[in-house]
Amino acid sequence: MWFQSVCVVLTRKCNANCDICCQSCSNTVNEKIDIEKTLSISKVNQNFSAAARMTEEHGFVTILKNNKPKFVLMTFDEFEKYEKGKGL
Repeated sequence: MWFQSVCVVLTRKCNANCDICCQSCSNTVNEKIDIEKTLSISKVNQNFSAAARMTEEHGFVTILKNNKPKFVLMTFDEFEKYEKGKGL
């Protein structure tokens, strides 16, 4: 079967209700992916200084690999906030 259209969903909310989900999504998740804070891994590899500037501006940047969130680049201040919030 060939698909004739593509849909890009900018949330992790899913209504498939799979027993096993490798994407950590569900119908109760309301988290949205902020496009302004995302970069592809190839763009980061080509120009890390631009990724660092973007991280300085936003606090963190989500790095996509194969069009899926894979890594987070964050400032050290944001990292400390994350650690304190997790009780690490």
